[in-house]
Amino acid sequence: MLKNIKINTFHWPLNSLVIGLSLLTVFILQGCESEPIEEDQLSPPEFVYSSFEDQHLTHWDDIDQLEDGVVFLYYYSPYCDYCKLFEPTITEFAYENSDDIIIYFVNSSQIVERGEPDFELFNVPALIKLEDQIFVEMIRGLSNIEDYLQEFSNNSK
Repeated sequence: MLKNIKINTFHWPLNSLVIGLSLLTVFILQGCESEPIEEDQLSPPEFVYSSFEDQHLTHWDDIDQLEDGVVFLYYYSPYCDYCKLFEPTITEFAYENSDDIIIYFVNSSQIVERGEPDFELFNVPALIKLEDQIFVEMIRGLSNIEDYLQEFSNNSK
């Protein structure tokens, strides 16, 4: 008598798949019923060098085309560990202070040697201050740049 009982195991995995897909559909549809996200609830922009492509200099001659007043150049290398570490800090600072300060970015591996700067660059990172396209000062080293930007922030408030 036991020989005549046929167990169909083919339907069991198919039934499990159908049940699983049904549950997944329910969870997805429940998520779609949430409130729309307001503008102020969005996460802040990603602070990376590439977010400032329109503020990257590609030639040293570009300095002559910069606006009058105080402008900063941040000289960095994408291969420098300190520059990578400082990337979110300097880009967030540039974003949050864009009304008070203009920072242009200079990628040391992409700058075309057309023209020469009026200052000597020894290493990265470096923050170069220009006024009316004329070199004023250079701040070298990560901790010195951090201190300088902190002082700038404190004085601009």
